[in-house]
Amino acid sequence: MIVGIISETAIEHVLPVTQGLDSSVEVIEWRLDYLPELNLDAIQAVLDKITLPVIFTLRAALNEKTRLKYLLQLVALSPAYIDIESHVDDDFVSQLKQKNPLVNIIRSLHYFYETPTQLDSILEAMQHPDVSIYKLITYAKNSLDNLRVLHCLKKQSSKISLVMHCMGDCGLPSRILGPIFGNVFTYGALNAKSPAPACPSVADLMEIYRVHRLNTDTKVYALLGDPVAHSIGHLYHNKIFSEKEFNCVYVKFQLKAEELPMFFKNIKGLPFSGFSVTMPLKEAVIPFVDELNESEQEIGAVNTIKIISEKRYGINTDGDGALDAIEQHGSVKNKRMLIIGAGGAAKAIAYAAHQRGAAITVLNRTLVHATSLAESLGGVAYDFQGFKQYEGKPFNVVISAVPSDTALDVTLFNLIGAYVSKKTIFMGIDYLSQQSLLSEHMHAHGCVTIGPREMFYRQAARQQGCWSS
Repeated sequence: MIVGIISETAIEHVLPVTQGLDSSVEVIEWRLDYLPELNLDAIQAVLDKITLPVIFTLRAALNEKTRLKYLLQLVALSPAYIDIESHVDDDFVSQLKQKNPLVNIIRSLHYFYETPTQLDSILEAMQHPDVSIYKLITYAKNSLDNLRVLHCLKKQSSKISLVMHCMGDCGLPSRILGPIFGNVFTYGALNAKSPAPACPSVADLMEIYRVHRLNTDTKVYALLGDPVAHSIGHLYHNKIFSEKEFNCVYVKFQLKAEELPMFFKNIKGLPFSGFSVTMPLKEAVIPFVDELNESEQEIGAVNTIKIISEKRYGINTDGDGALDAIEQHGSVKNKRMLIIGAGGAAKAIAYAAHQRGAAITVLNRTLVHATSLAESLGGVAYDFQGFKQYEGKPFNVVISAVPSDTALDVTLFNLIGAYVSKKTIFMGIDYLSQQSLLSEHMHAHGCVTIGPREMFYRQAARQQGCWSS
């Protein structure tokens, strides 16, 4: 069930927030500690008009003795649920239940700075006969903490009614995936004033991730990389899953290369069916792939992983995605192509271009990497200094596979500007910069310029094809 959080500071604003909500919101959590004062009559009047079940939550903004007194008065107002922290004495929990046996008690425990190791033991210590739901919330220092929480949730939710997820920027995957593993509630903010660190909005939970439709049969796909916040992959892939009515969801994990061994170890037993892989992990993930095609072996990098019966297949859709975008403007066969860069994406693009019959020239800051790539494809390599002696024909296609940078863009255009024309097609693949300075210069020079998201959408479409085939 999706829980919408209300943290209004004026009681007259509470009721309007609850009106006109999407039917997928099934419960309201009213954070009473955000009110400047607790007027019980006013609270009762609002509660009576809210048509959804309500959780009363009163955190420690008051003197503890006063707060407990208020909790006893609040439970008498008959909300559907009342949230009480785990540190509150067991006898008081029993006292709350005796005061109003119809109210469901949520016993909650928050770790605001870490995800502790002994999650099972912590839950066991929280047990109380009068508690209806247990809520254990931790802070994700890294993305791996999500997996530990999800494993515990999967194990414990068959025994007790449970809510578990991680807070923080790295904790979003556990919030999204919780319903798959038995979370009773998934919390989302109803407005911008969320009381929890990095809490998603109810709108995002439903419109992007379709959390209200996730279940034990849902397949999980994820982006692996560092950073990942900028990626639009979750928007694209979840939209496709929704349009095709696939029971799938796509989330993002920020991972460092040294975290990959533990990540792939800890996803065992969880319903991951595939991954997108972005920088800087496209080469680092290869040891964790069970099978590579010949093309991926030559490229030495993958951006897609497909999992079948726990076997991981490495695929690279970067190259074909880029060439699909370029060939919207004409075939690259027998065309002169300049590829700037020699990293994983550049390798994939160069390989795909060679397969489609283009003549490859590689320009890179470091000559040894450019030479290794170009020679494998029968092409020519230059570093920046060496390219000053270039005397060949203008290029039909130029692809920049390096991050956009103002100084670098000026340097590159000064090098290649004399070898492009109005017939040249240019594409940069750094979609963090929709309009790089290099792209602006190329456009001003009369070249046909293609936005970087064109490549993204086409390689992502190929990922979808790999996963669904």
